[in-house]
Amino acid sequence: MQYSRSGLLNRWPPGSGMYFEAARTKCDGAIRRIIAGQDARDGFISAAIDAHVLAY
Repeated sequence: MQYSRSGLLNRWPPGSGMYFEAARTKCDGAIRRIIAGQDARDGFISAAIDAHVLAY
């Protein structure tokens, strides 16, 4: 999760899209163990698809 959060904060393209903030919040929650890792992963994937950075 730390790596995913780092990618969201430091390497994400400008104009992050509507899923970016939700993904960041979910990653933070997973790091604190108040959100399931799978939920954070799903949020990260949604943000990546929205930002066109997910490789298939």
